[in-house]
Amino acid sequence: MKKHIKKTIFIIAFLLVLLGIAIFISLSKFNVENPFSIVTGLYKITFTDTEYVKIQEYPKVIIAKPNNANDLLNKYMESEGYYEKDRLGAIIEFTQAESVNYVEFSVNKYYSLWKWNE
Repeated sequence: MKKHIKKTIFIIAFLLVLLGIAIFISLSKFNVENPFSIVTGLYKITFTDTEYVKIQEYPKVIIAKPNNANDLLNKYMESEGYYEKDRLGAIIEFTQAESVNYVEFSVNKYYSLWKWNE
Protein backbone atom coordinates (compact mmCIF):
# COMPACT_ATOMS: atom_id res chain seq x y z
CA MET A 1 0.00 0.00 0.00
CA LYS A 2 2.84 2.42 0.83
CA LYS A 3 4.46 1.80 -2.56
CA HIS A 4 1.22 2.73 -4.29
CA ILE A 5 0.96 6.02 -2.36
CA LYS A 6 4.61 6.89 -3.04
CA LYS A 7 4.16 6.14 -6.73
CA THR A 8 1.03 8.33 -6.89
CA ILE A 9 2.78 11.21 -5.11
CA PHE A 10 5.76 10.89 -7.46
CA ILE A 11 3.51 10.95 -10.55
CA ILE A 12 1.60 14.00 -9.28
CA ALA A 13 4.84 15.83 -8.47
CA PHE A 14 6.25 14.99 -11.90
CA LEU A 15 3.12 16.27 -13.64
CA LEU A 16 3.21 19.50 -11.61
CA VAL A 17 6.84 20.06 -12.59
CA LEU A 18 5.95 19.47 -16.26
CA LEU A 19 3.06 21.92 -15.98
CA GLY A 20 5.36 24.49 -14.38
CA ILE A 21 7.89 24.11 -17.20
CA ALA A 22 5.11 24.43 -19.80
CA ILE A 23 3.82 27.63 -18.16
CA PHE A 24 7.36 29.07 -17.98
CA ILE A 25 7.96 28.36 -21.68
CA SER A 26 4.58 29.77 -22.71
CA LEU A 27 5.21 32.97 -20.74
CA SER A 28 8.75 33.45 -22.03
CA LYS A 29 8.11 32.62 -25.70
CA PHE A 30 4.50 33.66 -26.26
CA ASN A 31 3.67 35.97 -23.33
CA VAL A 32 0.64 33.75 -22.62
CA GLU A 33 -0.17 32.12 -19.28
CA ASN A 34 -2.16 29.19 -20.68
CA PRO A 35 0.09 26.60 -22.37
CA PHE A 36 -2.94 24.59 -23.54
CA SER A 37 -4.18 27.44 -25.75
CA ILE A 38 -0.75 27.58 -27.39
CA VAL A 39 -0.74 23.85 -28.10
CA THR A 40 -4.27 24.06 -29.49
CA GLY A 41 -3.36 27.06 -31.66
CA LEU A 42 -0.21 25.41 -33.01
CA TYR A 43 -2.19 22.29 -33.82
CA LYS A 44 -4.88 24.25 -35.67
CA ILE A 45 -2.49 26.28 -37.84
CA THR A 46 -0.30 23.27 -38.57
CA PHE A 47 -2.82 20.54 -39.33
CA THR A 48 -5.93 22.43 -40.47
CA ASP A 49 -6.76 25.18 -42.96
CA THR A 50 -7.08 27.76 -40.17
CA GLU A 51 -4.86 30.73 -41.00
CA TYR A 52 -4.69 32.25 -37.52
CA VAL A 53 -5.88 31.56 -33.98
CA LYS A 54 -6.34 34.00 -31.12
CA ILE A 55 -4.58 32.37 -28.16
CA GLN A 56 -5.12 35.17 -25.66
CA GLU A 57 -7.73 37.91 -25.44
CA TYR A 58 -5.93 40.58 -23.41
CA PRO A 59 -3.36 41.63 -24.31
CA LYS A 60 -4.28 40.11 -27.63
CA VAL A 61 -1.93 37.41 -28.92
CA ILE A 62 -2.51 35.63 -32.23
CA ILE A 63 -0.59 32.77 -33.74
CA ALA A 64 -0.72 32.36 -37.53
CA LYS A 65 0.64 30.34 -40.41
CA PRO A 66 4.13 31.55 -41.41
CA ASN A 67 3.47 31.79 -45.16
CA ASN A 68 2.53 35.36 -46.16
CA ALA A 69 2.17 36.24 -42.48
CA ASN A 70 2.68 39.97 -43.02
CA ASP A 71 -0.07 40.13 -45.64
CA LEU A 72 -2.31 38.06 -43.37
CA LEU A 73 -1.73 40.49 -40.48
CA ASN A 74 -2.54 43.47 -42.69
CA LYS A 75 -5.76 41.80 -43.91
CA TYR A 76 -6.74 41.01 -40.33
CA MET A 77 -6.16 44.58 -39.20
CA GLU A 78 -8.03 45.98 -42.22
CA SER A 79 -10.99 43.79 -41.31
CA GLU A 80 -10.86 45.41 -37.84
CA GLY A 81 -10.79 48.88 -39.45
CA TYR A 82 -7.07 49.64 -38.97
CA TYR A 83 -4.40 50.42 -41.52
CA GLU A 84 -0.62 50.25 -41.28
CA LYS A 85 0.88 53.64 -40.53
CA ASP A 86 4.48 52.95 -39.58
CA ARG A 87 6.92 50.10 -39.03
CA LEU A 88 9.63 50.28 -36.40
CA GLY A 89 11.59 47.05 -36.75
CA ALA A 90 9.41 44.25 -35.41
CA ILE A 91 6.71 46.65 -34.16
CA ILE A 92 4.02 47.77 -36.58
CA GLU A 93 1.81 50.77 -35.83
CA PHE A 94 -1.81 50.48 -36.97
CA THR A 95 -4.22 53.41 -36.76
CA GLN A 96 -7.97 53.86 -36.90
CA ALA A 97 -9.32 57.40 -36.57
CA GLU A 98 -8.03 58.30 -33.10
CA SER A 99 -7.06 54.78 -31.99
CA VAL A 100 -3.55 53.35 -32.33
CA ASN A 101 -2.45 49.72 -31.94
CA TYR A 102 1.14 48.55 -31.77
CA VAL A 103 1.64 44.95 -32.86
CA GLU A 104 4.89 43.07 -32.32
CA PHE A 105 5.29 40.87 -35.39
CA SER A 106 7.60 37.86 -35.58
CA VAL A 107 7.75 34.87 -37.89
CA ASN A 108 9.77 31.68 -38.06
CA LYS A 109 9.58 28.40 -39.98
CA TYR A 110 6.64 27.05 -37.97
CA TYR A 111 4.41 29.98 -36.98
CA SER A 112 3.96 33.73 -36.94
CA LEU A 113 3.30 35.49 -33.65
CA TRP A 114 1.39 38.76 -33.33
CA LYS A 115 1.48 40.38 -29.87
CA TRP A 116 -0.40 43.60 -29.15
CA ASN A 117 1.53 46.09 -27.03
CA GLU A 118 -0.14 48.55 -24.71
